[in-house]
Amino acid sequence: MLFYDDGVMHLFHSQQGAGEGEGEATIWYLNRTEDEPSGPGPYGWTKPVLIFGKPGSFPKNRLLKALSGDWLFPIYYSTDDVPNHSHIKTLAQGVSPAEPGIWGNIDFTDTDNLVQPSVVRPSPGGEALVAFFRDRNSENVYRATSDDDVHGREARRQGRQGQVEAA
Repeated sequence: MLFYDDGVMHLFHSQQGAGEGEGEATIWYLNRTEDEPSGPGPYGWTKPVLIFGKPGSFPKNRLLKALSGDWLFPIYYSTDDVPNHSHIKTLAQGVSPAEPGIWGNIDFTDTDNLVQPSVVRPSPGGEALVAFFRDRNSENVYRATSDDDVHGREARRQGRQGQVEAA
């Protein structure tokens, strides 16, 4: 997954052994800058760095920026032992994504069996965020909303009794 910000092309990818499937995936990071297109690695890219080593970590959709400039990186865990499969990893503005242990976490509660979160800002510059998920059976699409640009660090769910709502 590519993300361009302030003259740097960021690349996030999952990696697992051949035939192991998403349940063993980890997430790696590398980048390339406009200022140094030759860089230290092949074709100007930095060497890959492991950023999320928990087995089953999987990115699917793009990063976006909070109004503060912090990064919001929706990921999910593709394992059966993790309740609330979907999360948003957060990174403070100006901090290197490759720095170990620097990423924060926002849990989407009530997301057992909901994966592949896509987060969008319906109105440019507005505080509202909407996240869409699919269930692991590929039968329904669900959504969660936040009215405060994640300042509360927990998205409010749509539906009865705090449940994530089928869209």
